[in-house]
Amino acid sequence: MNRETALFLNRMTSDFYRDNARSFSDTRQAPWEGWRTLVSLLHDAWDTRSDSGVDSEAPCASVPGTAIPAHSIIDLACGNLRFERFLASEFPGRPFVFHAYDNCDALALGCANATATHHPVDIVRFLLDERPLSLPTDCDLAACFGFFHHIPTAEARVRALDQLLNAVKPGGITAVSLWRFADDERTRVKAESATARALATLSDTRPDLVGQLGKDDYLLGWQDTRSSFRYCHSFSEDDVDRLAERAIGQARLLARYRADGKNGRSNEYLVFRREDTDE
Repeated sequence: MNRETALFLNRMTSDFYRDNARSFSDTRQAPWEGWRTLVSLLHDAWDTRSDSGVDSEAPCASVPGTAIPAHSIIDLACGNLRFERFLASEFPGRPFVFHAYDNCDALALGCANATATHHPVDIVRFLLDERPLSLPTDCDLAACFGFFHHIPTAEARVRALDQLLNAVKPGGITAVSLWRFADDERTRVKAESATARALATLSDTRPDLVGQLGKDDYLLGWQDTRSSFRYCHSFSEDDVDRLAERAIGQARLLARYRADGKNGRSNEYLVFRREDTDE
């Protein structure tokens, strides 16, 4: 896929979320089951940390008016901030400072969260331009859910993971979800049909798209809309392996598991823990 096509697909996906923000948000209220497995890993990291030598009470941020140190969280592609709400509900009484990044204001700004700072940024454009996202570098958790499949090209997806890994302090956690929708035959056939419809719709303006889409690249629609599409990559086993191996030397793979969707396997999660400097 060339750069021009990658930029076009990014604009198309951004337009999709802008145009369908309300209906999309309505379907994205409940937490994913895969997050519950992550929470158990966070409890291990934040409540004990006996194996790392990191002080579990060491703050990387503080919330005015509270004596308990706050955990600093990056949510890359935050959407409607449902992960922030979920995390706060799973750790009642524990203060958080959220750094929420997204370029769809209609999703993020419509969901109030007193401890979340929304950073409007076109994440994919930064990755394609090979520019840093200016993320904090001392956070307890850097997470990205439901977004890696929107990043065109394997190289840009690697850059995204690198930036997340570098954003956490020693002992910090990085967690990403990778959508594997084409593993399910019914979903794959539906995705192929949507892609064919999208290519036909765009044939006058972008007849080259057929040759530019790579293996496991699709253009998906939404509900009853006929001309609104988003770029989605379905991750293969090799794709996930490459990202897991990318962290070698930077972080330790804590967990790799499947969860979510009707079959309980729609997403594959990678959870890393950054190596402590004194290990």
